[in-house]
Amino acid sequence: MRNLFYKNENMFKIAMRRNNLSANIFAGNIKSIKLLEKFGFVLTGTKNYLFRGKDYPHKMYSLYIK
Repeated sequence: MRNLFYKNENMFKIAMRRNNLSANIFAGNIKSIKLLEKFGFVLTGTKNYLFRGKDYPHKMYSLYIK
């Protein structure tokens, strides 16, 4: 049990070192995009994802944490 706790504690410390969060949102999902922007996410790019033979445009957002 002690080893399990130690392993989970280290994973938490590694996760806390992240300095950004990212999200890929379908370009037509306006409400989600507005919510991300409200919380400080910034547009970092666009990308098309292939799903069932069709291309769907997505917007990539990032939130940089100090």
